[in-house]
Amino acid sequence: MTSLNSKLQLAVLNRKEARNTLQKGFTLIELLITVVILGTLSSVAVPGFIAQKNRADISAANAQGKALMSACKVGVSEGQNVADNLHPENGKRFGKLVWKGVVTQNEGEAPTACSSSTTGLASPDINQSFILDVATGNMSTEIEAEDV
Repeated sequence: MTSLNSKLQLAVLNRKEARNTLQKGFTLIELLITVVILGTLSSVAVPGFIAQKNRADISAANAQGKALMSACKVGVSEGQNVADNLHPENGKRFGKLVWKGVVTQNEGEAPTACSSSTTGLASPDINQSFILDVATGNMSTEIEAEDV
């Protein structure tokens, strides 16, 4: 009888161990709830990150244009050339934006015209231009909306 009791106790213990090993993982419902929560959080956060990157690209491109205008002002006042690396021929890309600076000057002389434009902005599409009046040294800014 004692051997029957010990066999019964051993069987009960084995059953409990088997049940515990099955219960160590996550259930399908727990995994689905986790996926839904992560999906909801990402759908809220990702557009904000993209918008922030677009704003940073716009600021960087406009800062490049203002820096070129400052260099042109110095070039006009001191009668010097503006460095070529400040206005690359093919422009400069900032994400989806293209910034292009144009300086008209003869070798060793002050610039006779300076302009800068930023194109390709995301919604709403806006082109921004900086133009330096070399006679007065004043910079004008033009912002014009583009038809989509």
